[in-house]
Amino acid sequence: MFAWLLCGLFAILWQIISPPLYIFLNVSSGRLWPPPPAFAEDAIKSWRGQLIITVFFYTSLFTVKLSFLFFFRRLRRNVTKCQWLWWGALFLTVSTYLVWIGTTNYPCMMKSMERIVIDCSTESSVRHTEAIIKAGCALDIVSDFFSKSHAVSCCPNMHARTHARSG
Repeated sequence: MFAWLLCGLFAILWQIISPPLYIFLNVSSGRLWPPPPAFAEDAIKSWRGQLIITVFFYTSLFTVKLSFLFFFRRLRRNVTKCQWLWWGALFLTVSTYLVWIGTTNYPCMMKSMERIVIDCSTESSVRHTEAIIKAGCALDIVSDFFSKSHAVSCCPNMHARTHARSG
C-alpha cells in the first residue's frame, strides 16, 4: 500500500515538474533561445523535484521487493533449511536500497543553477552519474535474481493441490 501511495505521489510530482523540465531541455538543446525570464528558478525546482521523485521511486521499489521477500518467507515458514538464504536476500535487498540512496547525486540536484552548470556538466561528472546508474541497475537485477531464486530453490515441493470431485 505504501508503494502505491509513493507511486501516486510520484505521478503527481511528475505532472508538476515536467513543464519546467521540458523548457530546460529545450534551452539546453538550443531549440528555445533566449531562455524565459524564470528559467533558472524553474530549472532548480524541476531538479529538486527530480530528487524527490528519485527517492520516491527507489523507496517504492524497495517496499515492493520487501513485500515479495516477506511473502516468500511466510510461504515457507515451516521450512528451516533455507533460513540463511532468506536473510541473505534481505541483506542484499536492504544493501541495494542503501546504495541507491547513498549514491544519488544530491549535489547536482540541490545547488544553485550556476554551480550545477559548472560542477555537474563536466565529462567526469556525467561519467560518474552514468556509472552510478549502471551500478544501481546491476544491483537491482542481482537482488531480484537472488530473492526470487532463493524462494524457488527453498520451496521445490510446494505446489497447488487439485482434487477431483466425484459427482
